[in-house]
Amino acid sequence: LRSLVGSEMCIRDSLGAERFEEYARSQDPIYRSLQSIGDRYGSSTNEIEQVYEIATQSRIDMQDLRNTKGLSREERREKLLEIRESSFEKIENIAGKEISDSVRTNSRQAGFGRNRF
Repeated sequence: LRSLVGSEMCIRDSLGAERFEEYARSQDPIYRSLQSIGDRYGSSTNEIEQVYEIATQSRIDMQDLRNTKGLSREERREKLLEIRESSFEKIENIAGKEISDSVRTNSRQAGFGRNRF
């Protein structure tokens, strides 16, 4: 683990912050899956990056919600569903219905899993 962190720091130092972010994103299997979906439908790199940001923020929001105490199982499930549906709506607004539907269909393969995206 220590050598991995050291390697990442060397790469970050060599590339600079912005290029390292691009590098790290390109290594993420979820981003690569979204790229594949985008390639299939002719989406721009900018659209795919925006979809990736939505997916990333949604996963963070969902994880935060899972860690929130004091919610019943049903309340948590409803809030997770709201986050998920809001995310797909945002994706549709950015990249279109085909991309949104494909991300929804492929959410498990893309690493989102059931109710995780």
